[in-house]
Amino acid sequence: MFKPSRFFSIMLTAALACCGLSAAVAPSASAAEPAKKAFDPKYLATPNGAATFLDPQVSCFSCHQATDPNQAEMYKERGTLKRVTLVETARWRELDFHSQAANSLTTPRAKVMGELLGYDVAKSTRCLNCHSGHQRITERAAQPPELSAPRDALTKHGVSCQACHGPAQNWETAHRAANEKDDNWWKKSSDDKYALGLLDIRHPRSRAQICLSCHLGSSSEGKILTHDMYAAGHPPLQNFEVETFAAAMPYHGLLLEEKIKSSPESHQDWYRAEDFYRTRSVFTSAIVALRMQVQLILDEATWAAQPAAGAKPAGDVHRAQWPELAFFNCASCHHELAADRPSRDRSPSAAPGRPMLREWPTTLYEVAMRGTGLERNAEPVLKPLQEALSRNPFGRAQEVRAAAATVAARLDADLAAFESRPLDRAAAVKYLDAICAVGLSRPIDYEEARQLAWSAKTIVRELKGSASGTSVPSTATLERIERAVGAFDADLCLEFPVKQAKPKGPDVPKPTPIPYSAALFGLGSQSLDAAFRFDEPSFRRRLAELQAALAPAP
Repeated sequence: MFKPSRFFSIMLTAALACCGLSAAVAPSASAAEPAKKAFDPKYLATPNGAATFLDPQVSCFSCHQATDPNQAEMYKERGTLKRVTLVETARWRELDFHSQAANSLTTPRAKVMGELLGYDVAKSTRCLNCHSGHQRITERAAQPPELSAPRDALTKHGVSCQACHGPAQNWETAHRAANEKDDNWWKKSSDDKYALGLLDIRHPRSRAQICLSCHLGSSSEGKILTHDMYAAGHPPLQNFEVETFAAAMPYHGLLLEEKIKSSPESHQDWYRAEDFYRTRSVFTSAIVALRMQVQLILDEATWAAQPAAGAKPAGDVHRAQWPELAFFNCASCHHELAADRPSRDRSPSAAPGRPMLREWPTTLYEVAMRGTGLERNAEPVLKPLQEALSRNPFGRAQEVRAAAATVAARLDADLAAFESRPLDRAAAVKYLDAICAVGLSRPIDYEEARQLAWSAKTIVRELKGSASGTSVPSTATLERIERAVGAFDADLCLEFPVKQAKPKGPDVPKPTPIPYSAALFGLGSQSLDAAFRFDEPSFRRRLAELQAALAPAP
């Protein structure tokens, strides 16, 4: 039953929380860019969007959790262990919070949310599209989107293998044969595998899109976190930096650097050994994040601008009502977390009384453009869209759609230009300087500060990991840079909770149910506290210290 007092109490709590929390390489000149590498808003659903997800217990887990000694010995003799570890499932199940994503829909908090929202969150595809990751949306008039596989076979595993790697119906047989019969699968390019529906989880662009489809949102996948969900108690989505989050999962398979040694053919269409892969991934995913934010608005405004009669599927429950307030900065309507903290200056294109978009997807995009020398002019990339949203409250859908399409086209061009530039060790150092320049050039909020700090930490880790025999930067300079970047940890809540692995016996651990961990809620509280305490002048001083550390020693 709907309880108004509880609803408004939770709505206020969620709204306040929302205020504060909320390497692809250019191919050689002789090779054309593969078609799938162009940004495609429906990348995750093509070319096999209708393909079936298989029960991972009888498909993926049967090999990637090999408990039969004879099977493991066969794989060892055939050289398969150069490409897989056979314990991917155990590591994912024990250490990765994604395995618990569906369990979170059965907690007491989720039950209250369901009462307020008016539907069972443990059964609705509004929630399962992200919390299990195994759904595809089929829009049919007068019918709701349908699940593409039996619910219990998928949701009990949370966000498991095929949620990220793609529905296995068309590639599972060939993939399994590579382990049991021949090596042809390993010789296929990522394009060939994509044609069967296997997503390229290592290409920075596609990986960012896979992750951000849930961590930011995707209309084509029916993954939209709404203001109503926030009001009912859904934790605010935190800002997202793909390399930081991927390392925190942690990795359950072989890293690209390990995989490429045994299967170079599988990534030959984009991989280049001399590239700074992780640094490129940071900024590729930053551009993709901004592009996907614009795509969300473009898709929803396009849907809202359609004629009311005959064009909108009656059961299209995943579409947000325009305007969807969750797409905007919470502090535009709600007050700042700290009563004595003034609201940040508005975008030059935002009229008084008009809400602004969340800023964090823009921050590292600006760093990418500055660090690569691709800055076109001083005009903010989102200016046409913000102006359309400011002409009247939240804008008119037709005008917003046109402006979003203009911005999307520019971002597509910027992403292609960025990926065409080489990114070596010296270029990585330039990005650290660009981080400082962008952070010191304008007001920075808590989410933006985390983006800058996370990216700086990733760059420093990669610089240290490839420092042998190099002089850029010098050893002394790199030590100063590392100390300066380490200082960010004190104020920004940059680390994630870690699940402890089970003690290892003689056998690979068998699957066991894992209760949903409260650690993630704890992280949300810690992040909220850090946002409340965020001291912009202090962060700017730390940026200035990093900038000074980048200067060569006299």
